[in-house]
Amino acid sequence: MPDTMLVIILLTVSATLVEGTYVASFPNSLLPGISLKIRVHTSSASANVHVGASLKYAQNDTVVQTASSSVQNGISKTIDLKVPDNLMPSQYKVSITGSGGLSFHNESKIHYEEDSLFLLIQTDKSRYSAGQLVRFRVAFILPNLLNYQGKGTITIKDGKGNKIEVIGPQQVTDGVMSGKLQLSNEPVFGEWEIIADARETSSSKVIEVYDYILPKFLVDIKMPEVIKTTQASLPIDISARFTFNKDVLGNCTILIYNEKKTWYNMQFSKEIQGTTRFTIPMSQFKGRLEVYSKINIRATVTDHATALSMVTEREIKFTFDEVLQPLTINKVDYKDSFIPGMTYETNVSVIVKIAK
Repeated sequence: MPDTMLVIILLTVSATLVEGTYVASFPNSLLPGISLKIRVHTSSASANVHVGASLKYAQNDTVVQTASSSVQNGISKTIDLKVPDNLMPSQYKVSITGSGGLSFHNESKIHYEEDSLFLLIQTDKSRYSAGQLVRFRVAFILPNLLNYQGKGTITIKDGKGNKIEVIGPQQVTDGVMSGKLQLSNEPVFGEWEIIADARETSSSKVIEVYDYILPKFLVDIKMPEVIKTTQASLPIDISARFTFNKDVLGNCTILIYNEKKTWYNMQFSKEIQGTTRFTIPMSQFKGRLEVYSKINIRATVTDHATALSMVTEREIKFTFDEVLQPLTINKVDYKDSFIPGMTYETNVSVIVKIAK
């Protein structure tokens, strides 16, 4: 948009007569379908002034549109001069005539605005998959940055150019048309097009509709390098980030269990925003697991936005401050013989010595 079109320049026409003075002002640009607002003020008029305004072709004075109003002395009045929607590019002028309490006549050329409308198409996303909802809106903006108030049409075409939906022509409210389109479970994949039309001006925007692949993220478990069974607790940090370096917002669950006796386990859950920490008392490890057997931890993170879950697992290795002595096994009954082919049962005692 040229810079000169961003500013409304007021044209002032004035004349001084014996009876009084007048001032008429209006924008310097003419827009098809948009009323031309002409502001008139009179001073020292002997009575109310009947003001007539007309839009004419500059070449031959042919009248395009007229409007009139009665203007009281000392009070400004705005006259709305309707401009036809189908006004063609040409050279035009505005004529102002006063009669009654003050008589005057003056004319001034006005510029016809060729680029009379700007269309801005917006969508909530640029890429969609089957079954998703497409939300869109179109802003209709005049060169003077006012909202367009005429009629507009929105057309949506699929990846093969087929018309899927047509909205309008309908009245544009506050310069905006909006809508939504529910994609089917088996849409035509490819580049879809949203087309907006108003007052012989057209604009389009391309969106992509493809088979959607959920983004992957990585889950990591961090623990101290040395974990002693005599420490008060074990801090466990879980991190989850997408491959495009964005934090995962969701739920994190950790399962700690004995590998060979999975029924010995404990589970904890909490919300995660990229990272979270679990602090597990060592007393729970000793009370609910066999710490001298292999223990694994499994972390499961579920992203709230996509419902996608990712899992990672690693071993928890303890360092024992206690020194285990060799086991001592003693037979405690008095069976001295057995019968071949028969089950032999006996009682034994197992003694474990722990040195601090």
